[in-house]
Amino acid sequence: MKKFLERSLAAVFRPPFAAAVGIAFAVAFALFLPAAAGFTYGGHSLQEFWDWKNIVLTVLALFLLGVWKPVRLAIGFPIVAILALYLPAGILYGKPSILVAMALLQTNPTEAGEFLTNIPLRIYAEAAGFFLLGAAALIAAGRTGLRKSTEGTVAAVAVGVSIFLGWQMSYGSGLDYSEIRPADFFYRLGTTAWYSFEELREERSAPPPTWKVSGSRPRYRTYVIVIGESQRRDYASVYGYPLDTTPYLRRANGVFFRNFVTPGGNTGISLPRLLSYNYPDSDRFSRSNNIVTLANAAGFDTWWISNQGRGGAFDNPIAQIGVRSAHTIWLKGNYADPNVDDDELLPKLEETLRSTAGDSRPKLIFLHLMGSHPTFCTRLSGRKPAWDVGDPAMGCYLTTYRMVDSLLERTEGLLRKTGESWSLIYFADHGLSMQKKPGTATGKELEHGYDHRENYDVPFLEMSSDSRTHVVNPARRSGYRLLEGFADWLGITVSNVSLPLQPPFWSMKDDKRVRVFGGKSYDGLKDDPAIRYTPR
Repeated sequence: MKKFLERSLAAVFRPPFAAAVGIAFAVAFALFLPAAAGFTYGGHSLQEFWDWKNIVLTVLALFLLGVWKPVRLAIGFPIVAILALYLPAGILYGKPSILVAMALLQTNPTEAGEFLTNIPLRIYAEAAGFFLLGAAALIAAGRTGLRKSTEGTVAAVAVGVSIFLGWQMSYGSGLDYSEIRPADFFYRLGTTAWYSFEELREERSAPPPTWKVSGSRPRYRTYVIVIGESQRRDYASVYGYPLDTTPYLRRANGVFFRNFVTPGGNTGISLPRLLSYNYPDSDRFSRSNNIVTLANAAGFDTWWISNQGRGGAFDNPIAQIGVRSAHTIWLKGNYADPNVDDDELLPKLEETLRSTAGDSRPKLIFLHLMGSHPTFCTRLSGRKPAWDVGDPAMGCYLTTYRMVDSLLERTEGLLRKTGESWSLIYFADHGLSMQKKPGTATGKELEHGYDHRENYDVPFLEMSSDSRTHVVNPARRSGYRLLEGFADWLGITVSNVSLPLQPPFWSMKDDKRVRVFGGKSYDGLKDDPAIRYTPR
């Protein structure tokens, strides 16, 4: 049987059949290329991107890269492999962009493993099949005999150049690489990867902080910032969702912002900008002036207690902020460590409160959760979903809200137990949006995204030992201003940075303009309404 297959394949890839087979595989590769490169993301169909110029150019490129074996091995196969490896991200997140590149580069091995295990097998099969199509086209091109005919090779190059020049003439003067999809893909991939590596390089070479504290008048002895993960505001019952996902917060006293907007749609983009000083009207943030270094400069005893790991190939921007604290506790010493339940943060908090009981300095303690990070069911740590809503992933996602709600209730209990004054802020770093996802129970699932308001709409609240009423603040507030809100909350004033801005962060007046990462207007984003389930 083996010899029969070998002889059959050899016959197929032998002239004159090799040319026909190669063209067939190359055309199929060209037809599927828009999906692999992310052009079909957002509900677009493959047919929208089929045009004869791109198909012909892709076929010619594969043949020219496959004719000579050294070129085939050094250039042809790597190009096909890169496109095939990107296919899952292309289908789930779209074309290469700063958002996608930063998310990939700042993802640790554990999160990468979760991403890979959360990809439907169908998409893996598509990626493998796509690679085989390109590889077969390259191999067939090498068996056509063109390499033995200088005239044939020159003719193929001449045809490719002629089509390219004619194409450019039909679109006007100048080279518009965006019309050539393979060129557009690799241009985007290269520029965005370069930008993201520059971001990481700047993290490593951050200068010392430059805060000039002019006053520090904290109202409370202990301040706690709980950072949630991947929670949308509209699935929390405290904001009106019909299933009681947040029973404690729904009855708790404090200030609950109804229109808080985060800067980004994933942790690596959003959280550093939430915690740091942002340069006005840009996406740039200070690598050294952040809430941790500000509290340090004002004489606070700072603690960073995290369930998101510290080590890895790259120290991500959040870890770089965390290590500026006077004390750090990482439930995961390394990113590759197994998942740990967020409840394991509470004994660490209790121990911290006990060890600092006699210290007269004000304390600022951070608790960084895994929260509702995909994949949702792994966050339950063996718990059963609180609801059967007909969608297993959504049942788990809604249950993670209950878990965070319970953690916040127990955190308040530990703070009250100290007998000292305290204040707590909770917010999530970003939201999610419902995306098409082949192979899942419903064909769709909540994922990271950047095109919907709900990718940026998150819960934001403040509670304290002297809160007496449940207040809803309706003001629309940009997360780019959160450092200003932190400074006011902590009672810190500085002389070298323009804090606060207008309107005051804690006021009930709207920010005039709210934008998100990439210079996009929040108001120009699409809606992705919450699914209002009826429990079974």
